[in-house]
Amino acid sequence: MGSRLDVITGRMSKLMLRRWPMLADLCKIDGCSSPLMRDPSTGATKCVWHDAKELFPDELTEEEREATSLAIASTTDSSDSVTKADEKLSVDAEKFDLEDGTAYKAVEEEEDEQAQLRREKRDQGDRASQLVAKRLLQGWKMIDRSCSNEECHNVPLVQDRDKVQFCVICERRYMDEADYVKLYGDAGPKSVFSQSASSQSKVPDVASTTAAPATTIESKKAVIPKSKAKESLSSDTSAAKNAIDALNAKIASLSAQLLENTKPKDIVRITNAISSCAKAIHKCKKLL
Repeated sequence: MGSRLDVITGRMSKLMLRRWPMLADLCKIDGCSSPLMRDPSTGATKCVWHDAKELFPDELTEEEREATSLAIASTTDSSDSVTKADEKLSVDAEKFDLEDGTAYKAVEEEEDEQAQLRREKRDQGDRASQLVAKRLLQGWKMIDRSCSNEECHNVPLVQDRDKVQFCVICERRYMDEADYVKLYGDAGPKSVFSQSASSQSKVPDVASTTAAPATTIESKKAVIPKSKAKESLSSDTSAAKNAIDALNAKIASLSAQLLENTKPKDIVRITNAISSCAKAIHKCKKLL
């Protein structure tokens, strides 16, 4: 059995292939922080870790089996407390007197704003789940980090083989300082790296003239040292890059077809085609 992150990522991938959308909300049980998934048939939200007994009864880890036993034992003890709390809320509601209806209006407006925010998060989560699924099929890996953009609601980052981290919503790219140095050496600008203790660096967007220190890039090409950029202009490299772009576009098209198909025969055919494209991309990358 792999690490907890590997288990969570694998289960989320399986659910997304079953058309379960990934939500922007995170599981808050015991600091889990796993993105919640929504059942398309019932609308119920589930955590692939804490609801594993229901979703993946044959794949439980030892840690999950122990947690399930403890949860069953504590359910009986907490039932009386919940009942008393419900009774208290009922009494408090009866005492709350709204004479002119102003409070009702304020409550309704607040509920409307919250409902709008939930809809936005849900729509963004649906889009993120589809885009993340496509990246996973292309060989990317989902990591235990979320995009720092305030407009992205807990969108998990995906990472390619070069350790470049990517947000599928705002398309920002991130890179740890150690991985950047390993990939590009010390030839890059010293101001590239953030001085935060976490050592996670956001590579600056060279296309922006007013970028803040933490601004990210839109393309990994922008941070490649000039000496290496010149070497990559050979005809063979250009041809390999064009082939990779075409193969990535084909994978994206096949992934969209995969999400729309329900016939096992078509799913196998499309999956094999995606696998062939991924192998071809791997071979092309060796030419770079």
